[in-house]
Amino acid sequence: MYSAIVVGSFILLGCMGIPRLLPTLRSISRPRHINEYSGGVVGIDGNVWLHRSIYTDAENFASGIDVSSHVKYFVRRVQKLGACGIRPMVVFDGADLLAKRVTHRNRSSNRTISMGRAIALRDIGSSDQSYNHFAKATDPRFNLVRDIMTALEQEGVEAVVAPYEADAQLAYLSKSGLVDLVMTEDSDLLVYGCTKVLFKWDPVSMFGVEVSGSLSDALPFRGLSCGDAVTACILAGCDYSPGIHGIGISKAIELVRCCSRNDIDEVSLEDVMERAFLKVPFTEDANRLIESLRIAKLVFNHQTVFSTGGATRLIPLNPSNVDQELSEYAEYLGKIYSDIAAEGVYRGLCHPVTLRPYINQPLTSTGPSSPQLGNIVLNS
Repeated sequence: MYSAIVVGSFILLGCMGIPRLLPTLRSISRPRHINEYSGGVVGIDGNVWLHRSIYTDAENFASGIDVSSHVKYFVRRVQKLGACGIRPMVVFDGADLLAKRVTHRNRSSNRTISMGRAIALRDIGSSDQSYNHFAKATDPRFNLVRDIMTALEQEGVEAVVAPYEADAQLAYLSKSGLVDLVMTEDSDLLVYGCTKVLFKWDPVSMFGVEVSGSLSDALPFRGLSCGDAVTACILAGCDYSPGIHGIGISKAIELVRCCSRNDIDEVSLEDVMERAFLKVPFTEDANRLIESLRIAKLVFNHQTVFSTGGATRLIPLNPSNVDQELSEYAEYLGKIYSDIAAEGVYRGLCHPVTLRPYINQPLTSTGPSSPQLGNIVLNS
C-alpha cells in the first residue's frame, strides 16, 4: 500500500506503517538536504536499508546463497553521511513481538508465494518480472545483520540490535537525545513519538523529507492529545491490529474527535467502538477487536527497549502509571531478561531470540571469550 505527500515539488511515497498517514502530515513536512544535519547523530532504521539492499542480488538472497552486495550497500551510504559531517547510528530489529504474530505469519506466507512465482517466471525466461518476486521472497535474517555490523564497525560506525522492533529503540534514542534525527521509511516512528524523522532520503540528490513535530501538531490532528492521535492511528490499522474495517486515517481522526471530551485526557476504545458501530451491542468479534486495539496502543507506548544509560538493560519505552496493566500485557510488549544478555544482544554478540552468543565473533565491542557471555556458541 502506497501513499504520497507533496512538499513543494518533492513527492514523498510511503509504504510502511499506518496506511495513508504521511499525506495527513503535509503541514509539518518539508524537504531537507542532508547537509543541514551536519554535526549531528542520525539514527537509521537498519532493516529498511537491509530490505532495499537485497534487491541488488535478489535471486541469490532468496536462494540462500551468500553474497556481499548488502554489506557494500550499507558502507556506501554511511560513507556518504560521514562525508557530510554526520555520525550515523544503525539500529536493526531484534526478536519478533507476540503482538505482531499475525503480521509475521502473513509475511511468511507471502514470501512462500513470491518464491513460487519467481521460480516460475524465471523458468519461462521472464527474468525482469521474476526479480521483484525473488526480492519479496527474501527473509533477511540475523546472519546478514552480523555481516553488516562487522563492516560498519570497521568504518567506525555504531550499529546495534534492538530487543524487538527497531522503531521502538529508535524512538527511545530520539526521546533520550542520543540521536538528533531518525531516518526511515516507516511512519510508525511518528506513532512511537519521534518528533524529527527524515523519509525518502536520496543518496544522489542528498534530499529527503523531514516530518518535524508531534502528530498532534499536524493540521488534521489539531485539538487532539498525543494519546488520542495514537488512538486514531491504530484505528486505521497497523502491524499490531487490523483496525476498524472501512475506516481510514481521516475517518479515524474524526471518530476520535467526536468521542473526545474536555474532562478526560484520552477517549476510551469502548466509546470509539460504540460510536463506530452506532451503539450496536458488542459481539465477541468486536470485543476481540477492542483487545487488539488496546494491545497495539500499549505496544506503541510501552514496548520493551534497551536503556543505554550506563549498563544496558531492558525498560519500557515510556513509564506507566498503571503497572498492573503492563504486567497483564507483558507478553505482548517484550520479555525482560538479564543485563548481561541485554548487552550481548545490543552489541550484536548474542542472538536476539535465543540470547546465546554467536559462533566466530568478529565484533570487537566484547570479545567472544568474554566471561560475561559464557562459552555457549550458536550457529546462525
